[in-house]
Amino acid sequence: IREANLAKAQFAKNYLKLDNFHLYQDDVRNLSVDKYGTFDIVLCSGILYHLEASDVCQFVKNIYEVCDHVALFDTFVSLSDRRSVEFDGKTYWGLDYFEHATEATTKEKTQNLWASIDNAGSFWLTQPSLCNLMGHVGFTSFYECHVPTRLPKFSDRRTYVAIKGKAIKLLSSPITNQTPLLDIPEPEFMPSSVQKQRGLLFKFVKKRFPQSIKN
Repeated sequence: IREANLAKAQFAKNYLKLDNFHLYQDDVRNLSVDKYGTFDIVLCSGILYHLEASDVCQFVKNIYEVCDHVALFDTFVSLSDRRSVEFDGKTYWGLDYFEHATEATTKEKTQNLWASIDNAGSFWLTQPSLCNLMGHVGFTSFYECHVPTRLPKFSDRRTYVAIKGKAIKLLSSPITNQTPLLDIPEPEFMPSSVQKQRGLLFKFVKKRFPQSIKN
């Protein structure tokens, strides 16, 4: 949306002689099938966490609608569920983030290339809420990407791959076919059964009362 960023992209287009590469200056909140059509791959890199709570969920839904196959998301996520927002009858959690001072002028906001274009604050979704949102809008698979490695590797910066496909019947797992889409709960420590068995309490009980433990 900024002239400075558009100029960089135009320079790359000219230098690399990308005649079939088209540039449009617009607000990402205007993304729609009617305006831009659909794409095999959609890249959402460094933008999702710059939107207000009222826009971020709708933007993900718009990405789903213009995406034919794969969408890549590189974004910050909230590590705590401080506030909830409602969208299409679902609840999502995250935190409010500071983008601009309330008294910042339009010129100052435009010159700040690493912030939103107009809103003073943005809303960062937690990873569970982001995963739930992807499923709710229609993506059939959503993965976190660890290879190739992204540097610097901050704990709250993640890369994801969303696939827009068709749900298929898994012949090897009938119970999976019968299980509806379940929302992922917000973060809490839930160790697996293996971790529980290897805990100190388990070892103490097993040592004192070996017959009471079933492996």
